[in-house]
Amino acid sequence: MSYAEYSTPHHQTRFSAEFFNTITLADVEGLFQNDILPHVLLRDSVTKWNLDRTVPSAIAEIVVAAGEEIPCYHDLRPIFETPEKAFYNEGMSSLCLQIGKQQIVRYHFSKLRLIVNYNNHEYNLLVAKRLLDRVHDSNLLSPNLIAELKLNRFAEPLAGFKVTETPLYTLGSLLHERWVLEDVLNARAEFLYFRRAVPFQHQDAEPSFLFLPTSFFNDGRTLMNKADALYSAKIIAMRERIRSGGFDSLGFISWTADHYSAICKILSLTSSTATLFNVPLPKISSTFFDGHSLDSGISHRLRAEIDQSWPDRSVGKI
Repeated sequence: MSYAEYSTPHHQTRFSAEFFNTITLADVEGLFQNDILPHVLLRDSVTKWNLDRTVPSAIAEIVVAAGEEIPCYHDLRPIFETPEKAFYNEGMSSLCLQIGKQQIVRYHFSKLRLIVNYNNHEYNLLVAKRLLDRVHDSNLLSPNLIAELKLNRFAEPLAGFKVTETPLYTLGSLLHERWVLEDVLNARAEFLYFRRAVPFQHQDAEPSFLFLPTSFFNDGRTLMNKADALYSAKIIAMRERIRSGGFDSLGFISWTADHYSAICKILSLTSSTATLFNVPLPKISSTFFDGHSLDSGISHRLRAEIDQSWPDRSVGKI
Protein backbone atom coordinates (compact mmCIF):
# COMPACT_ATOMS: atom_id res chain seq x y z
CA MET A 1 0.00 0.00 0.00
CA SER A 2 1.27 3.45 -0.88
CA TYR A 3 1.50 6.23 1.67
CA ALA A 4 -1.11 8.22 -0.28
CA GLU A 5 -3.60 5.36 0.05
CA TYR A 6 -2.82 4.78 3.73
CA SER A 7 -3.00 8.43 4.74
CA THR A 8 -6.06 9.44 2.71
CA PRO A 9 -9.29 9.45 4.78
CA HIS A 10 -12.41 7.74 3.48
CA HIS A 11 -14.30 10.19 1.28
CA GLN A 12 -17.36 10.09 3.56
CA THR A 13 -15.36 10.94 6.69
CA ARG A 14 -16.13 14.29 8.24
CA PHE A 15 -13.50 16.93 7.35
CA SER A 16 -12.07 14.95 4.44
CA ALA A 17 -11.34 16.86 1.23
CA GLU A 18 -14.53 15.44 -0.31
CA PHE A 19 -16.50 16.54 2.74
CA PHE A 20 -15.58 20.19 2.21
CA ASN A 21 -16.27 19.92 -1.53
CA THR A 22 -19.80 18.58 -1.07
CA ILE A 23 -21.30 20.15 2.08
CA THR A 24 -23.91 22.86 1.59
CA LEU A 25 -24.41 26.11 3.47
CA ALA A 26 -27.22 24.37 5.33
CA ASP A 27 -24.72 21.72 6.44
CA VAL A 28 -22.35 24.44 7.65
CA GLU A 29 -25.15 25.95 9.72
CA GLY A 30 -25.84 22.53 11.23
CA LEU A 31 -22.19 22.04 12.18
CA PHE A 32 -22.36 25.15 14.37
CA GLN A 33 -25.84 24.58 15.75
CA ASN A 34 -25.09 21.00 16.80
CA ASP A 35 -21.62 21.75 18.25
CA ILE A 36 -19.98 19.27 15.88
CA LEU A 37 -16.86 21.31 15.17
CA PRO A 38 -13.59 20.58 17.01
CA HIS A 39 -11.65 23.17 19.00
CA VAL A 40 -8.26 24.20 17.66
CA LEU A 41 -5.68 24.51 20.43
CA LEU A 42 -3.45 27.52 20.87
CA ARG A 43 -0.06 27.68 19.21
CA ASP A 44 2.74 25.71 20.93
CA SER A 45 0.28 23.38 22.65
CA VAL A 46 2.18 20.39 21.21
CA THR A 47 5.27 19.94 23.39
CA LYS A 48 6.60 16.62 22.02
CA TRP A 49 5.93 14.23 19.16
CA ASN A 50 7.23 10.99 17.67
CA LEU A 51 6.22 8.35 15.10
CA ASP A 52 5.26 4.77 15.96
CA ARG A 53 4.78 1.46 14.09
CA THR A 54 1.46 0.74 15.80
CA VAL A 55 -1.45 0.81 13.38
CA PRO A 56 -4.29 2.74 15.10
CA SER A 57 -7.58 0.87 15.33
CA ALA A 58 -9.65 2.89 17.81
CA ILE A 59 -12.21 5.28 16.32
CA ALA A 60 -10.82 8.17 18.38
CA GLU A 61 -7.44 7.62 16.68
CA ILE A 62 -8.92 7.68 13.15
CA VAL A 63 -11.65 10.35 13.06
CA VAL A 64 -12.10 13.80 14.57
CA ALA A 65 -14.84 13.74 17.19
CA ALA A 66 -17.32 16.55 17.86
CA GLY A 67 -15.80 19.10 20.20
CA GLU A 68 -12.40 17.37 20.18
CA GLU A 69 -9.35 19.51 20.90
CA ILE A 70 -6.94 19.34 17.96
CA PRO A 71 -3.51 20.91 17.29
CA CYS A 72 -3.27 24.08 15.26
CA TYR A 73 -1.65 24.22 11.82
CA HIS A 74 1.49 25.89 13.17
CA ASP A 75 2.22 23.02 15.59
CA LEU A 76 1.76 20.40 12.85
CA ARG A 77 3.80 22.13 10.18
CA PRO A 78 7.22 20.75 11.32
CA ILE A 79 5.80 17.21 11.12
CA PHE A 80 4.33 17.27 7.60
CA GLU A 81 7.24 15.82 5.61
CA THR A 82 8.29 13.22 8.18
CA PRO A 83 5.46 10.61 8.10
CA GLU A 84 5.78 9.70 4.42
CA LYS A 85 9.53 9.05 4.62
CA ALA A 86 9.16 7.12 7.87
CA PHE A 87 6.26 5.09 6.42
CA TYR A 88 8.42 3.77 3.57
CA ASN A 89 11.79 3.54 5.34
CA GLU A 90 10.82 2.41 8.85
CA GLY A 91 7.25 1.15 8.62
CA MET A 92 5.86 3.92 10.81
CA SER A 93 2.04 4.01 10.88
CA SER A 94 0.96 6.54 13.49
CA LEU A 95 1.83 9.86 15.08
CA CYS A 96 2.01 10.33 18.86
CA LEU A 97 1.70 13.82 20.33
CA GLN A 98 2.13 15.18 23.81
CA ILE A 99 -0.24 18.08 24.36
CA GLY A 100 0.68 20.22 27.31
CA LYS A 101 2.43 18.34 30.10
CA GLN A 102 0.29 15.22 30.49
CA GLN A 103 -2.05 14.47 27.56
CA ILE A 104 -0.79 11.90 25.05
CA VAL A 105 -2.74 11.21 21.84
CA ARG A 106 -2.18 8.87 18.91
CA TYR A 107 -3.27 9.73 15.37
CA HIS A 108 -3.60 7.57 12.31
CA PHE A 109 -1.89 9.35 9.43
CA SER A 110 -5.32 9.78 7.82
CA LYS A 111 -6.52 11.64 10.91
CA LEU A 112 -3.57 13.95 10.54
CA ARG A 113 -4.98 14.83 7.11
CA LEU A 114 -8.41 15.50 8.62
CA ILE A 115 -6.93 17.85 11.21
CA VAL A 116 -4.97 19.75 8.58
CA ASN A 117 -8.09 20.03 6.40
CA TYR A 118 -10.10 21.46 9.27
CA ASN A 119 -7.38 23.96 10.12
CA ASN A 120 -7.38 25.10 6.50
CA HIS A 121 -11.15 25.60 6.49
CA GLU A 122 -11.82 26.78 10.04
CA TYR A 123 -11.99 30.45 9.03
CA ASN A 124 -13.93 29.66 5.85
CA LEU A 125 -16.61 27.87 7.86
CA LEU A 126 -16.81 30.81 10.24
CA VAL A 127 -17.28 33.44 7.52
CA ALA A 128 -19.89 31.25 5.82
CA LYS A 129 -21.81 31.07 9.11
CA ARG A 130 -21.54 34.85 9.54
CA LEU A 131 -22.84 35.29 6.01
CA LEU A 132 -25.91 33.20 6.78
CA ASP A 133 -26.48 35.07 10.04
CA ARG A 134 -26.34 38.38 8.19
CA VAL A 135 -28.77 37.19 5.53
CA HIS A 136 -31.21 36.05 8.23
CA ASP A 137 -30.92 39.16 10.40
CA SER A 138 -31.01 41.79 7.66
CA ASN A 139 -34.02 40.43 5.76
CA LEU A 140 -32.08 40.80 2.51
CA LEU A 141 -33.76 37.72 1.03
CA SER A 142 -37.18 36.14 1.36
CA PRO A 143 -37.45 32.84 3.28
CA ASN A 144 -37.76 30.93 -0.01
CA LEU A 145 -34.59 32.49 -1.40
CA ILE A 146 -32.73 31.85 1.84
CA ALA A 147 -33.71 28.18 1.66
CA GLU A 148 -32.52 28.09 -1.95
CA LEU A 149 -29.24 29.77 -0.99
CA LYS A 150 -28.57 27.16 1.69
CA LEU A 151 -28.79 24.39 -0.90
CA ASN A 152 -25.67 25.72 -2.61
CA ARG A 153 -22.41 23.98 -1.87
CA PHE A 154 -20.13 25.64 0.65
CA ALA A 155 -17.23 25.76 -1.83
CA GLU A 156 -19.30 26.17 -5.00
CA PRO A 157 -17.72 28.67 -7.42
CA LEU A 158 -19.57 31.96 -7.74
CA ALA A 159 -21.31 32.44 -11.06
CA GLY A 160 -19.87 35.07 -13.37
CA PHE A 161 -16.17 34.58 -12.66
CA LYS A 162 -14.52 33.27 -15.83
CA VAL A 163 -10.86 33.71 -14.93
CA THR A 164 -10.77 32.10 -11.51
CA GLU A 165 -13.10 29.96 -9.42
CA THR A 166 -14.09 31.95 -6.34
CA PRO A 167 -15.79 29.79 -3.66
CA LEU A 168 -19.15 30.84 -2.30
CA TYR A 169 -17.86 31.14 1.27
CA THR A 170 -15.60 34.05 0.28
CA LEU A 171 -18.69 36.31 0.26
CA GLY A 172 -18.50 36.25 4.05
CA SER A 173 -15.25 38.20 3.95
CA LEU A 174 -17.17 41.21 2.59
CA LEU A 175 -19.46 41.60 5.60
CA HIS A 176 -17.45 44.39 7.23
CA GLU A 177 -16.75 46.24 3.97
CA ARG A 178 -19.03 49.27 4.02
CA TRP A 179 -18.60 49.93 0.31
CA VAL A 180 -20.40 46.67 -0.45
CA LEU A 181 -23.69 48.17 0.74
CA GLU A 182 -23.33 51.00 -1.74
CA ASP A 183 -22.52 48.58 -4.56
CA VAL A 184 -25.57 46.45 -3.75
CA LEU A 185 -27.87 49.47 -3.79
CA ASN A 186 -26.42 50.72 -7.05
CA ALA A 187 -26.74 47.26 -8.60
CA ARG A 188 -30.42 47.14 -7.70
CA ALA A 189 -30.91 50.61 -9.12
CA GLU A 190 -29.17 49.57 -12.32
CA PHE A 191 -31.37 46.49 -12.54
CA LEU A 192 -34.46 48.66 -12.16
CA TYR A 193 -33.23 51.03 -14.87
CA PHE A 194 -32.49 48.28 -17.39
CA ARG A 195 -35.81 46.62 -16.71
CA ARG A 196 -37.49 49.89 -17.62
CA ALA A 197 -35.18 50.47 -20.59
CA VAL A 198 -35.78 47.18 -22.43
CA PRO A 199 -39.11 48.17 -24.08
CA PHE A 200 -37.50 51.30 -25.54
CA GLN A 201 -34.97 49.26 -27.48
CA HIS A 202 -37.72 48.14 -29.83
CA GLN A 203 -38.76 51.76 -30.36
CA ASP A 204 -35.23 52.98 -31.13
CA ALA A 205 -35.60 55.57 -28.37
CA GLU A 206 -33.97 56.57 -25.10
CA PRO A 207 -35.66 55.35 -21.88
CA SER A 208 -38.10 57.85 -20.36
CA PHE A 209 -36.97 56.97 -16.84
CA LEU A 210 -33.61 58.06 -15.38
CA PHE A 211 -32.06 56.52 -12.29
CA LEU A 212 -28.76 57.84 -10.97
CA PRO A 213 -26.34 55.89 -8.71
CA THR A 214 -24.73 57.25 -5.57
CA SER A 215 -21.50 58.08 -7.37
CA PHE A 216 -23.26 60.73 -9.48
CA PHE A 217 -24.24 62.90 -6.56
CA ASN A 218 -21.07 62.16 -4.64
CA ASP A 219 -19.15 63.60 -7.59
CA GLY A 220 -21.56 66.51 -7.79
CA ARG A 221 -21.22 67.29 -4.10
CA THR A 222 -17.44 67.40 -4.48
CA LEU A 223 -17.66 69.76 -7.43
CA MET A 224 -20.06 72.07 -5.61
CA ASN A 225 -17.48 72.58 -2.89
CA LYS A 226 -14.90 73.76 -5.42
CA ALA A 227 -15.60 77.19 -6.84
CA ASP A 228 -13.40 76.75 -9.90
CA ALA A 229 -13.99 73.04 -10.55
CA LEU A 230 -15.01 71.93 -14.04
CA TYR A 231 -18.15 69.87 -14.38
CA SER A 232 -17.54 66.16 -14.91
CA ALA A 233 -18.59 64.39 -18.08
CA LYS A 234 -21.41 62.70 -16.17
CA ILE A 235 -22.93 65.99 -15.02
CA ILE A 236 -22.62 67.49 -18.50
CA ALA A 237 -24.31 64.42 -20.01
CA MET A 238 -27.04 64.62 -17.39
CA ARG A 239 -27.75 68.27 -18.14
CA GLU A 240 -27.92 67.56 -21.88
CA ARG A 241 -30.27 64.64 -21.26
CA ILE A 242 -32.62 66.81 -19.22
CA ARG A 243 -32.40 69.64 -21.75
CA SER A 244 -33.53 67.22 -24.47
CA GLY A 245 -36.82 66.66 -22.62
CA GLY A 246 -36.91 62.99 -23.56
CA PHE A 247 -37.97 61.62 -20.18
CA ASP A 248 -40.85 61.96 -17.77
CA SER A 249 -39.49 60.72 -14.44
CA LEU A 250 -36.23 60.58 -12.53
CA GLY A 251 -34.91 58.84 -9.45
CA PHE A 252 -31.63 58.82 -7.59
CA ILE A 253 -29.82 57.43 -4.57
CA SER A 254 -27.80 59.59 -2.21
CA TRP A 255 -25.34 58.35 0.37
CA THR A 256 -24.39 60.73 3.17
CA ALA A 257 -22.61 59.55 6.33
CA ASP A 258 -24.09 56.01 6.28
CA HIS A 259 -27.54 57.37 5.43
CA TYR A 260 -29.06 56.36 2.12
CA SER A 261 -31.92 58.20 0.47
CA ALA A 262 -33.75 56.69 -2.48
CA ILE A 263 -35.97 59.24 -4.20
CA CYS A 264 -38.00 57.71 -6.97
CA LYS A 265 -40.01 60.58 -8.31
CA ILE A 266 -39.51 64.31 -8.52
CA LEU A 267 -42.50 66.52 -9.30
CA SER A 268 -40.44 69.65 -8.64
CA LEU A 269 -37.27 70.59 -6.83
CA THR A 270 -38.24 71.35 -3.25
CA SER A 271 -36.36 72.61 -0.26
CA SER A 272 -36.47 69.14 1.33
CA THR A 273 -34.58 67.76 -1.63
CA ALA A 274 -31.98 70.51 -1.36
CA THR A 275 -31.44 69.85 2.32
CA LEU A 276 -30.11 66.41 1.41
CA PHE A 277 -27.06 67.99 -0.19
CA ASN A 278 -26.55 70.81 2.31
CA VAL A 279 -26.32 73.39 -0.45
CA PRO A 280 -28.73 76.13 -1.56
CA LEU A 281 -31.59 75.05 -3.81
CA PRO A 282 -30.65 77.38 -6.72
CA LYS A 283 -27.16 75.88 -6.87
CA ILE A 284 -28.53 72.36 -7.23
CA SER A 285 -30.92 73.52 -9.91
CA SER A 286 -28.26 75.33 -11.93
CA THR A 287 -25.59 72.65 -11.56
CA PHE A 288 -27.54 69.50 -12.33
CA PHE A 289 -30.63 70.63 -14.14
CA ASP A 290 -29.66 74.02 -15.62
CA GLY A 291 -32.89 75.58 -14.44
CA HIS A 292 -35.20 72.94 -15.94
CA SER A 293 -37.86 71.67 -13.58
CA LEU A 294 -39.14 68.13 -13.44
CA ASP A 295 -42.90 68.34 -13.28
CA SER A 296 -44.04 65.04 -14.75
CA GLY A 297 -45.55 62.28 -12.65
CA ILE A 298 -44.82 58.59 -12.53
CA SER A 299 -47.13 56.02 -14.06
CA HIS A 300 -48.87 53.43 -11.90
CA ARG A 301 -46.73 50.71 -13.45
CA LEU A 302 -43.50 52.49 -12.59
CA ARG A 303 -44.73 53.20 -9.09
CA ALA A 304 -45.41 49.47 -8.58
CA GLU A 305 -41.96 48.53 -9.84
CA ILE A 306 -40.30 51.03 -7.54
CA ASP A 307 -42.31 49.78 -4.55
CA GLN A 308 -41.17 46.25 -5.34
CA SER A 309 -37.49 47.06 -5.70
CA TRP A 310 -37.29 49.80 -3.05
CA PRO A 311 -39.95 49.08 -0.41
CA ASP A 312 -38.56 51.70 1.98
CA ARG A 313 -37.91 55.03 0.26
CA SER A 314 -37.42 57.10 3.39
CA VAL A 315 -34.04 58.17 4.74
CA GLY A 316 -32.70 55.35 6.86
CA LYS A 317 -29.46 54.10 8.34
CA ILE A 318 -28.17 50.83 6.93
